[in-house]
Amino acid sequence: MKAEQTALFTDLDGTLFDSCGRVSKGNRDAIEAYMASGGIFAISTGRAPYNALRFIGDLPTNAPSVVYNGAGVYNFATGEQDFILHLDKERTFPLFRWVMDNIPAADIQLYCDREILYCTPLETAQPEFLDIHQPCRYVPLEDMAEIPVVKSLILAPVGDMECLGEKLEANAPGLYNLKLGAVVLGERVSYYELMPPEATKGWALHGLRGHPALKGRTILAAGDFWNDYELLQEADVPVAPANAIDEIKALCRFVTASNDEDAIAHIIGDIIPAL
Repeated sequence: MKAEQTALFTDLDGTLFDSCGRVSKGNRDAIEAYMASGGIFAISTGRAPYNALRFIGDLPTNAPSVVYNGAGVYNFATGEQDFILHLDKERTFPLFRWVMDNIPAADIQLYCDREILYCTPLETAQPEFLDIHQPCRYVPLEDMAEIPVVKSLILAPVGDMECLGEKLEANAPGLYNLKLGAVVLGERVSYYELMPPEATKGWALHGLRGHPALKGRTILAAGDFWNDYELLQEADVPVAPANAIDEIKALCRFVTASNDEDAIAHIIGDIIPAL
């Protein structure tokens, strides 16, 4: 299959990014050649646009990208936010207060349209986790009544994760879409993510199928973790890097090189021409 017949959506962390959070030269060169040959390249990430830009820099895209794990669609080429969803604060903020009162060591990040806010003190946040989620500032929960919130990350000590999970799952139906996330920061750190109920990467990609840039194209998607599951289900050709969790690999049509071995370059150079 030719590049001009396809579109490629890639996750960032664990897929496009290597283990140090960088876009390799091999991936960048392949993406630029793919777009020059008529391919459509876009991103599908849990990160906010302003945060993703800290890591992708001037990496080119030529179609709207999925951000906030499907709660938003953003065009990195034009700087335009196509749409964005928000949590029901009247119902979720009492839950955040419960976490603060019962799990005082928890970090609560609230993703807003322009920045990340912590309603727990920055001084108690895990430094490595704080460093990769910027720009951010501390705002007391009671002062956030007028600030729209797109999604939340709640990071808790290992011993509190089970209690936190039970509480969040008990409140999840109809209130928010709950996902378990993980990142490697010296060691594996787990957290829960709360998003608007309908928001998934797959839901957002389904909505993008009608975009003029994507019409008639075979859509490939690449991802490595639970938040990519619906994205890969929605794609015509789902691909996992070798470092993906087993459940994601089982869902995919192809498993390619790891994120430290230019996974996206292998998709562009080996998988797409063989379709």
